[in-house]
Amino acid sequence: MGGKLRWGRRIGVLAAAVAIAAVSAGQPASANAKRTQGFGPCYVAKGICLPRGTMTLETRSLGGHGNRLVSVDANFTYFGQIHNLWIDHDFYDSDGKRVYHIQGPKKFGDFSVAGQAWGFRGYYSAPRFGQHCATLFSQERDYVKTWKTVCNSIR
Repeated sequence: MGGKLRWGRRIGVLAAAVAIAAVSAGQPASANAKRTQGFGPCYVAKGICLPRGTMTLETRSLGGHGNRLVSVDANFTYFGQIHNLWIDHDFYDSDGKRVYHIQGPKKFGDFSVAGQAWGFRGYYSAPRFGQHCATLFSQERDYVKTWKTVCNSIR
């Protein structure tokens, strides 16, 4: 019985390590890019930090490269309390100036496990050598909280 328990723990620790590696692995950012990053407080297992939330951003361009975008998507999952949330998409030029903003729809309520995906389809000529960023916000009692921003470069 003890051997089975130890084996189960090893599999659990291995699964946690694989999940962290997938979340924290740096991926090259280009116009056809997908980036996932962890955020929020950690659950600690065997000295390994497992973030309570992950946020993924996808930027897709016509033909897989260049600045002619055909769709953008952002989604997140969070285990913990979050209120009245939304995701915004912003585009920046090579000097860091915001040139286009898309306000995401709000999801009202108090959530202990939350997830949302939001994006748009259609053609947009983004600035060359700029960035596409998505930011997760929530409306707290007296202020707006910024939870996480994830960005992809546009070449």
